Amino acid sequence: MMITDYLSVAFEMAYLERPVLYYLLDIDQLFSTGHFYKRGYFEYLKDGFGPVETALDALLDQVEATCAGREKPDYVPCERTLLFRDGHWCARVHEAILRLEEPARPSRRTGAES
Repeated sequence: MMITDYLSVAFEMAYLERPVLYYLLDIDQLFSTGHFYKRGYFEYLKDGFGPVETALDALLDQVEATCAGREKPDYVPCERTLLFRDGHWCARVHEAILRLEEPARPSRRTGAES
């Protein structure tokens, strides 16, 4: 199990199919107009890999329930976010790097380099 705030390492935990709990103690302050952080595409309540708690007591209750197996946290399955869970990530990255070294092909429409 992982308890995190805004760390992207939650993606790795989701990939490993481990429970993720978010403790977003300061979420109201974080997204206020006086803070440097701006909302992005990722919404923790909608896109996160586990429950979001803002109070310590609620977080500890969630930890206890998850560890005891009484409650399986409702979360976004990582398959919705992490595509191609087939063990061939390294090969795809390697092939993409090799394609970077290929000369640019002329465009069919203009004959110009693309």
